[in-house]
Amino acid sequence: MKKCFFTTFILIVLVSLCFSQTIDERLIRLEEGQKSIVQRLDKVEMNIEKLDAKIDFSNQQLRNEIQTIRNEIQTVRNEIKTVRDDLTTLFLWGFGMMLTGMFTIVGFTLWDRRSLLNPIVREQKEINKQIDKTYEQTQKLISTLKELGKEKPEILEAMKKAGIF
Repeated sequence: MKKCFFTTFILIVLVSLCFSQTIDERLIRLEEGQKSIVQRLDKVEMNIEKLDAKIDFSNQQLRNEIQTIRNEIQTVRNEIKTVRDDLTTLFLWGFGMMLTGMFTIVGFTLWDRRSLLNPIVREQKEINKQIDKTYEQTQKLISTLKELGKEKPEILEAMKKAGIF
């Protein structure tokens, strides 16, 4: 039994030595594989950091461009407001000048007509006075002819034919 035990022990030691070498080799290979994986992961991480930096740079550029566009839009809005205010002022002045011109023309026309009508009104009054004077003279003439018609019936008959009497 001692022999068996000793043989078993030696076998175990030998097997363990054999296996320990393979285990050690495997562990070394695993460690090298892990180092390789870690190196790859480090490279991937560096690439990700570079991409993050590029993305951050691009985002900053986009933000700057957006801010520039906003500033330009605000400038255009201010210019449009200025132009609109200028046009409003121009239209108000234009309408004011047109209305002033129209009122001036209407006022001048009324003043001119009044000054034009004054001589006509005076002339019409003179004509009315002459008509009244002629009417009075005609009435006097008719009354004179009636009196003459009493003395001379031919005059009275001529007046009847004329429709005066």
